[in-house]
This record gives sequence, structure tokens and C-alpha cells, in this order.
Amino acid sequence: MEKPDRGQLYAMTFVFNGMLLRAADNQRTVSIEAPTLSDALAELTTKYPEMKRIVLDNTGAIAPGPQGLPQRRDDLAARLGAAAC
Repeated sequence: MEKPDRGQLYAMTFVFNGMLLRAADNQRTVSIEAPTLSDALAELTTKYPEMKRIVLDNTGAIAPGPQGLPQRRDDLAARLGAAAC
């Protein structure tokens, strides 16, 4: 898997509904610029701490859930493109 260029920022827009919408203070969309999805999620969960318990598991990895999030990082990389993770 190719490592992303840590100097390049990618604009990522997260769209929420249901429980995630409430955790994001009712912000339907949140845009974050970050070099990787992991960095964007770290920024997102810092900005909206309530989201951390919904989106991440006890180890800090992306938690599988009813929104159809992949259970493994490899699955997520396959969906988003290897450089995004």
C-alpha cells in the first residue's frame, strides 16, 4: 500500500445523520483538510468529542457500525483508495 504524502492536504467532507448528526452538534456536513483519513478522524473527534465513542473503538480504530463502516482498515482502504488511509 502506497504511503500518502504527509505534506499534501485533502479536503474531506463528512455528512452526518441520526446519532452522528447529534454528536456533530447538528452540523449536517463538516469539512476537514488533512493528509490522511486517520488524521481527519482525529481532528473530527477532537472537535466533536462525543463522536469519538461512536466512530472509534477502544483501540482508536474505526469501529464497525450500522452505518456500514468496514470492519478492517484494509477494507476501508479498498473503498477509499489506498492513499486515503
